[in-house]
Amino acid sequence: MWIYVETPAGRVRPSPAWLASEMARYNDAQRACAAEASARFVALDLAIPKTLEMFFDDCHFTDAGN
Repeated sequence: MWIYVETPAGRVRPSPAWLASEMARYNDAQRACAAEASARFVALDLAIPKTLEMFFDDCHFTDAGN
């Protein structure tokens, strides 16, 4: 995990645990929006191996991941 976070003090690299927690919150929000819209939600982050072949960075899929 390498994405940085902008803070008033400048860019910081969060711990892997913090970043994983925030990505889980983001995915939970997506899941809730899908449920509200009666849309299907597929948790691809749980189904796709977390490798550089599948992910461009911490949260974006490569062509292979897509």
